[in-house]
Amino acid sequence: MAAKVVLPKRADPTELKAVFEKYASIKNNDGSFMSPEDFVTQFLYAHTDIRLSEGATTLLAGVVDQKKDGLISFQEFLAFESVLCAPDALFMVAFLLFDKAGIGMTTFEDVKQVFSQTTIHQHIPFNWDCEFMRLHFGSRHSRHLTYGEFTQFLLEMQREHARQAFVQRDGGPQRRHLRPGLQGHHGHHPAAHAHPPSWRTAGGGGRGHHVHQVSFSYFNGFNSLLNNMELIRKVYSTLAGHRKNLEVTKEEFIVAAQRFGQVTPMEVDILFQLADLSEPRG
Repeated sequence: MAAKVVLPKRADPTELKAVFEKYASIKNNDGSFMSPEDFVTQFLYAHTDIRLSEGATTLLAGVVDQKKDGLISFQEFLAFESVLCAPDALFMVAFLLFDKAGIGMTTFEDVKQVFSQTTIHQHIPFNWDCEFMRLHFGSRHSRHLTYGEFTQFLLEMQREHARQAFVQRDGGPQRRHLRPGLQGHHGHHPAAHAHPPSWRTAGGGGRGHHVHQVSFSYFNGFNSLLNNMELIRKVYSTLAGHRKNLEVTKEEFIVAAQRFGQVTPMEVDILFQLADLSEPRG
């Protein structure tokens, strides 16, 4: 029996209005409005030490500011809340971030400008004059992407950047250093912080190796594994059911993974290598 999916429940507009008025610092004859600073610093990051630059603040506020006039009305605030309740909320918010003109499409310049402000793209430069970008935006980068096209592009963009990062850290004809590229692309993932000295083991190298390098295939497998942890969880659930402490062998996991057809034996091997970093038991 399939599990029931519960979508986020819409908030009471009256309660939202109270929240909006609390942070809206601009009052005039047309009503109350939030400034970009109100929305980002006072509302989103009110209980954190995070302080963004003016450019980053304007960029984030643009997700809600549909009119692109530098002000956020209550209706825009209300519309954004409905976006957050959508089943594809993460993709929709990302699209709003890249649709800088508010026209329902994103351009090459939008994508380049937004990505160029991120830490990872500053740490690992991206080659914008590449075949990948021409395939999506045309030879002159004049093509616009709709929402559906953008969602696919976003996923493939991460893979292309990972590929370029791998090539930039060239350690030989076919093998590259693992850790610098992975820290850039998956530094937010728990696995990327687990026991740094043990990357040699995770990468398939011996414990006595002082310089650890991996193949491009391994690099892709590692990235794919981290990007598909929800699928990995589902594979485990087919074996364990409601038991969360059931120990599963690699062979059992591979057999179960074949039912999904999207998990390779290499990814399973990496998964078990990572698990062994915590407690080596196979």
